[in-house]
Amino acid sequence: MARKRRRKKPRRPDAGVRKPMPRKPPKVEVPKTAYRRRPKHPKRHPSEE
Repeated sequence: MARKRRRKKPRRPDAGVRKPMPRKPPKVEVPKTAYRRRPKHPKRHPSEE
């Protein structure tokens, strides 16, 4: 018994077109310390004790 072939869905014309990304504002340099919640403890050297 032959199988019934399914209809191929029509391809949307915009399916293969990559949409351009929205323009991002220029990156503003922010010092890393602005995001640090608490100061890092300086690493203790084992020979200091």
